[in-house]
Amino acid sequence: MLKRTLTAAALIILLIPVLLYSDTLLLPVTLAFLSVSAVFEVARCVGLSSRRYLSKTIPEYIIAGCLPFLQYYINDDSDKFAFISFFIYVLIFIIYSFAVFKYYKGLLSPYTVFISMLFYIVIPAICAVAIVGNKDGNGMIYLPLVVVGSWVTDTAAYLVGCCIGRHKLAPHVSPHKTIEGAVGGVVGCCAGFLLYGLIVGSIKNFDVNYMALFVSGIATSVVSQMGDLIASYVKRRFGIKDYGKLFPGHGGVLDRFDSMLAVAPFLFILTRYLSYFN
Repeated sequence: MLKRTLTAAALIILLIPVLLYSDTLLLPVTLAFLSVSAVFEVARCVGLSSRRYLSKTIPEYIIAGCLPFLQYYINDDSDKFAFISFFIYVLIFIIYSFAVFKYYKGLLSPYTVFISMLFYIVIPAICAVAIVGNKDGNGMIYLPLVVVGSWVTDTAAYLVGCCIGRHKLAPHVSPHKTIEGAVGGVVGCCAGFLLYGLIVGSIKNFDVNYMALFVSGIATSVVSQMGDLIASYVKRRFGIKDYGKLFPGHGGVLDRFDSMLAVAPFLFILTRYLSYFN
Protein backbone atom coordinates (compact mmCIF):
# COMPACT_ATOMS: atom_id res chain seq x y z
CA MET A 1 0.00 0.00 0.00
CA LEU A 2 2.86 2.37 0.88
CA LYS A 3 4.57 1.64 -2.44
CA ARG A 4 1.32 2.34 -4.30
CA THR A 5 0.80 5.63 -2.45
CA LEU A 6 4.37 6.82 -3.04
CA THR A 7 4.12 5.98 -6.74
CA ALA A 8 0.83 7.88 -7.04
CA ALA A 9 2.39 10.91 -5.32
CA ALA A 10 5.39 10.78 -7.65
CA LEU A 11 3.10 10.57 -10.70
CA ILE A 12 1.16 13.62 -9.54
CA ILE A 13 4.40 15.57 -9.09
CA LEU A 14 5.57 14.56 -12.57
CA LEU A 15 2.22 15.43 -14.15
CA ILE A 16 2.18 18.97 -12.76
CA PRO A 17 4.79 20.43 -15.16
CA VAL A 18 3.22 18.54 -18.08
CA LEU A 19 -0.13 20.18 -17.34
CA LEU A 20 1.39 23.61 -16.63
CA TYR A 21 3.31 23.56 -19.93
CA SER A 22 0.82 21.56 -21.97
CA ASP A 23 0.95 24.09 -24.81
CA THR A 24 4.61 23.21 -25.43
CA LEU A 25 6.34 20.16 -26.88
CA LEU A 26 6.48 18.68 -23.38
CA LEU A 27 2.93 17.32 -23.80
CA PRO A 28 3.40 15.40 -27.08
CA VAL A 29 6.81 14.16 -25.89
CA THR A 30 5.24 12.76 -22.71
CA LEU A 31 2.27 11.29 -24.59
CA ALA A 32 4.53 9.71 -27.21
CA PHE A 33 6.60 8.02 -24.50
CA LEU A 34 3.51 6.72 -22.70
CA SER A 35 1.88 5.60 -25.96
CA VAL A 36 4.91 3.62 -27.13
CA SER A 37 5.26 2.07 -23.66
CA ALA A 38 1.58 1.11 -23.62
CA VAL A 39 1.73 -0.39 -27.12
CA PHE A 40 4.71 -2.49 -26.03
CA GLU A 41 2.69 -3.65 -23.02
CA VAL A 42 -0.11 -4.79 -25.31
CA ALA A 43 2.39 -6.59 -27.54
CA ARG A 44 3.69 -8.37 -24.46
CA CYS A 45 0.14 -9.13 -23.33
CA VAL A 46 -0.83 -10.80 -26.62
CA GLY A 47 2.51 -12.54 -27.14
CA LEU A 48 4.00 -10.29 -29.85
CA SER A 49 6.85 -8.68 -27.92
CA SER A 50 9.65 -11.09 -28.80
CA ARG A 51 12.33 -10.31 -31.38
CA ARG A 52 10.77 -12.60 -34.00
CA TYR A 53 7.73 -10.27 -34.27
CA LEU A 54 9.67 -7.00 -34.64
CA SER A 55 8.89 -6.69 -38.34
CA LYS A 56 5.18 -6.73 -37.47
CA THR A 57 5.32 -4.46 -34.45
CA ILE A 58 7.93 -1.77 -35.23
CA PRO A 59 5.55 0.16 -37.56
CA GLU A 60 3.00 0.31 -34.70
CA TYR A 61 5.61 1.68 -32.28
CA ILE A 62 6.50 4.37 -34.83
CA ILE A 63 2.83 5.29 -35.28
CA ALA A 64 2.31 5.51 -31.52
CA GLY A 65 5.32 7.77 -31.15
CA CYS A 66 4.60 10.06 -34.10
CA LEU A 67 0.85 10.75 -34.04
CA PRO A 68 0.83 13.00 -30.91
CA PHE A 69 3.43 15.20 -32.67
CA LEU A 70 1.39 15.18 -35.88
CA GLN A 71 -1.63 16.58 -34.03
CA TYR A 72 0.60 19.14 -32.27
CA TYR A 73 1.99 20.49 -35.53
CA ILE A 74 -1.31 20.37 -37.45
CA ASN A 75 -3.04 22.46 -34.75
CA ASP A 76 -5.82 23.87 -36.97
CA ASP A 77 -9.18 25.18 -35.76
CA SER A 78 -11.16 22.53 -37.62
CA ASP A 79 -9.40 19.63 -35.84
CA LYS A 80 -10.35 17.30 -38.71
CA PHE A 81 -7.63 14.82 -37.81
CA ALA A 82 -8.75 14.67 -34.17
CA PHE A 83 -12.43 14.36 -35.11
CA ILE A 84 -11.77 11.48 -37.54
CA SER A 85 -9.65 9.81 -34.87
CA PHE A 86 -12.43 10.26 -32.32
CA PHE A 87 -14.99 8.41 -34.45
CA ILE A 88 -12.56 5.53 -34.98
CA TYR A 89 -12.06 5.44 -31.22
CA VAL A 90 -15.80 5.34 -30.53
CA LEU A 91 -16.17 2.30 -32.80
CA ILE A 92 -13.39 0.44 -30.96
CA PHE A 93 -14.80 1.56 -27.59
CA ILE A 94 -18.28 0.23 -28.41
CA ILE A 95 -16.95 -3.12 -29.63
CA TYR A 96 -14.88 -3.65 -26.50
CA SER A 97 -17.68 -2.41 -24.22
CA PHE A 98 -19.98 -5.04 -25.73
CA ALA A 99 -17.28 -7.67 -25.20
CA VAL A 100 -16.93 -6.66 -21.53
CA PHE A 101 -20.57 -7.14 -20.56
CA LYS A 102 -21.21 -10.12 -22.83
CA TYR A 103 -17.82 -11.47 -21.78
CA TYR A 104 -17.04 -12.57 -25.31
CA LYS A 105 -15.12 -15.83 -25.07
CA GLY A 106 -14.20 -16.26 -28.70
CA LEU A 107 -10.67 -14.91 -28.62
CA LEU A 108 -9.67 -12.65 -31.53
CA SER A 109 -6.26 -13.22 -33.04
CA PRO A 110 -3.43 -11.61 -31.07
CA TYR A 111 -2.52 -9.33 -33.96
CA THR A 112 -6.13 -8.12 -34.34
CA VAL A 113 -6.23 -7.20 -30.66
CA PHE A 114 -2.80 -5.56 -30.98
CA ILE A 115 -3.89 -3.33 -33.89
CA SER A 116 -7.20 -2.35 -32.30
CA MET A 117 -5.47 -1.54 -29.00
CA LEU A 118 -2.87 0.52 -30.87
CA PHE A 119 -5.61 2.91 -31.97
CA TYR A 120 -7.29 2.63 -28.57
CA ILE A 121 -4.05 3.93 -27.03
CA VAL A 122 -2.82 6.51 -29.52
CA ILE A 123 -6.13 8.26 -30.32
CA PRO A 124 -6.53 9.53 -26.73
CA ALA A 125 -3.04 11.04 -27.05
CA ILE A 126 -4.15 12.83 -30.23
CA CYS A 127 -7.29 14.08 -28.50
CA ALA A 128 -5.37 15.27 -25.44
CA VAL A 129 -3.19 17.46 -27.66
CA ALA A 130 -6.33 18.68 -29.47
CA ILE A 131 -7.96 19.63 -26.14
CA VAL A 132 -5.10 22.03 -25.43
CA GLY A 133 -5.54 23.58 -28.87
CA ASN A 134 -9.20 24.42 -28.25
CA LYS A 135 -10.07 27.53 -30.26
CA ASP A 136 -11.69 29.24 -27.23
CA GLY A 137 -8.23 29.57 -25.69
CA ASN A 138 -9.08 27.60 -22.53
CA GLY A 139 -7.55 24.29 -23.60
CA MET A 140 -4.84 24.34 -20.93
CA ILE A 141 -7.59 24.70 -18.32
CA TYR A 142 -9.62 21.83 -19.80
CA LEU A 143 -6.79 19.28 -19.95
CA PRO A 144 -6.55 18.75 -16.13
CA LEU A 145 -10.17 17.56 -16.24
CA VAL A 146 -8.89 14.38 -17.88
CA VAL A 147 -6.80 13.69 -14.77
CA VAL A 148 -9.44 14.91 -12.31
CA GLY A 149 -12.20 12.88 -13.96
CA SER A 150 -10.33 9.59 -14.10
CA TRP A 151 -8.51 9.70 -10.77
CA VAL A 152 -11.40 11.07 -8.70
CA THR A 153 -13.74 8.50 -10.25
CA ASP A 154 -11.30 5.70 -9.49
CA THR A 155 -10.77 6.83 -5.89
CA ALA A 156 -14.45 7.46 -5.14
CA ALA A 157 -15.54 4.18 -6.72
CA TYR A 158 -12.93 2.28 -4.69
CA LEU A 159 -13.88 3.90 -1.37
CA VAL A 160 -17.64 3.55 -1.84
CA GLY A 161 -17.26 0.01 -3.15
CA CYS A 162 -15.20 -0.99 -0.11
CA CYS A 163 -17.72 0.55 2.30
CA ILE A 164 -21.11 -0.41 0.87
CA GLY A 165 -20.45 -2.37 -2.32
CA ARG A 166 -22.67 -5.45 -2.59
CA HIS A 167 -23.77 -5.94 -6.21
CA LYS A 168 -21.10 -6.89 -8.75
CA LEU A 169 -20.74 -4.70 -11.83
CA ALA A 170 -18.87 -7.02 -14.22
CA PRO A 171 -17.70 -10.01 -12.15
CA HIS A 172 -16.13 -11.96 -15.02
CA VAL A 173 -13.88 -9.03 -15.88
CA SER A 174 -13.28 -7.23 -12.58
CA PRO A 175 -14.66 -9.16 -9.59
CA HIS A 176 -14.08 -6.39 -7.06
CA LYS A 177 -16.00 -3.63 -8.86
CA THR A 178 -19.55 -3.03 -7.69
CA ILE A 179 -22.58 -1.10 -8.90
CA GLU A 180 -22.55 0.90 -5.67
CA GLY A 181 -18.92 1.79 -6.29
CA ALA A 182 -19.72 2.83 -9.85
CA VAL A 183 -22.45 5.18 -8.61
CA GLY A 184 -20.03 6.55 -6.02
CA GLY A 185 -17.52 7.16 -8.79
CA VAL A 186 -20.08 9.20 -10.74
CA VAL A 187 -20.98 11.29 -7.69
CA GLY A 188 -17.31 11.81 -6.85
CA CYS A 189 -16.46 12.85 -10.40
CA CYS A 190 -19.31 15.38 -10.52
CA ALA A 191 -18.14 16.83 -7.20
CA GLY A 192 -14.56 16.96 -8.48
CA PHE A 193 -15.60 18.77 -11.66
CA LEU A 194 -17.70 21.29 -9.74
CA LEU A 195 -14.87 21.93 -7.27
CA TYR A 196 -12.41 22.35 -10.12
CA GLY A 197 -14.77 24.85 -11.76
CA LEU A 198 -15.08 26.76 -8.48
CA ILE A 199 -11.29 26.95 -8.09
CA VAL A 200 -10.63 27.98 -11.70
CA GLY A 201 -13.47 30.51 -11.60
CA SER A 202 -12.05 32.08 -8.45
CA ILE A 203 -8.48 32.24 -9.71
CA LYS A 204 -9.23 33.38 -13.27
CA ASN A 205 -12.30 35.44 -12.39
CA PHE A 206 -14.37 33.44 -14.92
CA ASP A 207 -18.09 32.89 -14.99
CA VAL A 208 -18.50 29.14 -14.53
CA ASN A 209 -21.15 27.00 -16.22
CA TYR A 210 -21.70 24.54 -13.37
CA MET A 211 -24.46 22.68 -15.22
CA ALA A 212 -22.10 21.90 -18.10
CA LEU A 213 -19.47 20.69 -15.63
CA PHE A 214 -22.04 18.54 -13.81
CA VAL A 215 -23.25 16.88 -17.03
CA SER A 216 -19.65 16.37 -18.17
CA GLY A 217 -18.83 14.86 -14.78
CA ILE A 218 -21.51 12.19 -15.24
CA ALA A 219 -20.40 11.34 -18.79
CA THR A 220 -16.72 11.40 -17.87
CA SER A 221 -17.14 9.06 -14.90
CA VAL A 222 -19.15 6.51 -16.89
CA VAL A 223 -16.61 6.51 -19.71
CA SER A 224 -13.70 6.38 -17.24
CA GLN A 225 -15.06 3.28 -15.53
CA MET A 226 -15.78 1.63 -18.86
CA GLY A 227 -12.20 2.28 -19.93
CA ASP A 228 -10.98 0.57 -16.78
CA LEU A 229 -13.17 -2.47 -17.53
CA ILE A 230 -11.98 -2.66 -21.15
CA ALA A 231 -8.34 -2.75 -20.06
CA SER A 232 -9.20 -5.44 -17.50
CA TYR A 233 -11.08 -7.45 -20.12
CA VAL A 234 -8.07 -7.63 -22.43
CA LYS A 235 -5.83 -8.71 -19.53
CA ARG A 236 -8.23 -11.46 -18.50
CA ARG A 237 -8.68 -12.76 -22.03
CA PHE A 238 -4.90 -13.21 -22.31
CA GLY A 239 -4.39 -14.40 -18.74
CA ILE A 240 -2.08 -11.73 -17.29
CA LYS A 241 -2.31 -9.85 -13.98
CA ASP A 242 -0.64 -6.55 -14.93
CA TYR A 243 0.39 -5.01 -18.23
CA GLY A 244 3.83 -4.07 -16.91
CA LYS A 245 5.96 -2.98 -13.96
CA LEU A 246 6.84 0.61 -14.87
CA PHE A 247 4.95 2.03 -11.89
CA PRO A 248 5.61 0.11 -8.64
CA GLY A 249 2.39 -0.86 -6.91
CA HIS A 250 0.31 0.08 -9.96
CA GLY A 251 1.68 -2.00 -12.82
CA GLY A 252 2.27 -0.66 -16.29
CA VAL A 253 1.14 2.39 -18.26
CA LEU A 254 -2.17 0.75 -19.17
CA ASP A 255 -2.78 -0.30 -15.56
CA ARG A 256 -2.39 3.28 -14.34
CA PHE A 257 -3.76 5.31 -17.26
CA ASP A 258 -6.50 3.00 -18.59
CA SER A 259 -9.26 5.35 -17.44
CA MET A 260 -7.59 8.43 -18.92
CA LEU A 261 -7.41 6.71 -22.29
CA ALA A 262 -11.19 6.58 -22.36
CA VAL A 263 -11.74 10.03 -20.89
CA ALA A 264 -9.51 12.09 -23.22
CA PRO A 265 -11.40 11.51 -26.51
CA PHE A 266 -14.81 12.17 -24.96
CA LEU A 267 -13.63 15.28 -23.14
CA PHE A 268 -12.21 16.49 -26.44
CA ILE A 269 -15.74 16.41 -27.87
CA LEU A 270 -17.39 17.81 -24.74
CA THR A 271 -15.00 20.77 -24.57
CA ARG A 272 -15.71 21.58 -28.21
CA TYR A 273 -19.47 21.88 -27.71
CA LEU A 274 -19.94 22.87 -24.07
CA SER A 275 -18.80 26.17 -22.61
CA TYR A 276 -17.44 25.74 -19.08
CA PHE A 277 -15.81 29.12 -18.50
CA ASN A 278 -16.59 32.60 -19.84
